[in-house]
Amino acid sequence: MKYMSTDGPADCTMDKDPYSRLLDDLHRYGSMAVAFSGGVDSTMLARAAADLSGVDVLLVTVHTVFQPEQEIRRAGYMAEKLGLAHRVLSVDLAERPDILANPRDRCYWCKELLFSRIREVAREKGLSTLVHGANLDDFSDFRPGMKAAEELGFRAPLADCGLTKQMIRQCSEKLGLETWNMPSGSCLAARIPYGELITSEKLSMIEQAEEMICNMGFENIRVRLKGTDARIEVAQKDIERFARQDVRDRVLACLKQSGFAHISLDLQGYRTGSMNEV
Repeated sequence: MKYMSTDGPADCTMDKDPYSRLLDDLHRYGSMAVAFSGGVDSTMLARAAADLSGVDVLLVTVHTVFQPEQEIRRAGYMAEKLGLAHRVLSVDLAERPDILANPRDRCYWCKELLFSRIREVAREKGLSTLVHGANLDDFSDFRPGMKAAEELGFRAPLADCGLTKQMIRQCSEKLGLETWNMPSGSCLAARIPYGELITSEKLSMIEQAEEMICNMGFENIRVRLKGTDARIEVAQKDIERFARQDVRDRVLACLKQSGFAHISLDLQGYRTGSMNEV
């Protein structure tokens, strides 16, 4: 599905390189609040904003139990490196049991809440435009949060300019951004099947398990949780190494201690949106 912003297609002249097209698009905004996670996409978007002169920019990171603590720290670090103003908003999702009930459209209601808070800050600061780092690939998966962002007036400049994840990585590498080859992230709630209650205990189990596996040298991993059972996804190239006895013993010991009852390895390997397959 081709993404078009609510204000019509961006004027991204295709004879320019992708980054120049993005700069042209952002320059017309005048001022902006950027939904900022410090990941691959939002960091390149923020870098483009930082390269503009005369444009007032505020990076806004929303902190909930759905975000790993490491992500919040990384956002602060990247904002400082880019030299942009940064604000972290803490939102208590306990006030929204409808989100924690984890319906299939959970992402819509969560994004509606979090992006509403960003919009409030933007209005306080007099910032004219709301942007987020969705890329063109994001619109090919089931992501109801995109609809909430659009309804709240957020623009997606990367998608508007036809930038895919791979193009963003290539451009980020040329720009010298250390995020260029960083594994894709997603909120911790995406590891729990729809309809299963989300609790802070479950999210903590998932976060600790993924951090431990990452510390063993694995990238692009997900620990999907159902009840107290873990289904681990690692990159296809890492499945053989993960299946070694010493690795399995270490993972089993750690995850059992964290409260998981049964631990399995998904032979299909890591892929985004695997919880939407059923």
